[in-house]
Amino acid sequence: LRLARQKLAAALYQVTRVSGARRMPAEQVRALVDAHTERPLLAFLGEAKVNVLQLNLALDARAAPIAAR
Repeated sequence: LRLARQKLAAALYQVTRVSGARRMPAEQVRALVDAHTERPLLAFLGEAKVNVLQLNLALDARAAPIAAR
């Protein structure tokens, strides 16, 4: 099983679009992106990647009360 991961820059590029679609403040989306970013132990060993599955689950959990209205 391979988990979907996305480069951090690509995820940050989409923050505005996602915040509009989810009706959430961009700062909140950016904080969730940061919380679900996996960074290498040493910066020169690789790039920071975002765990997309966990990020989407967190976004869904934050948006659930709004969707229930």
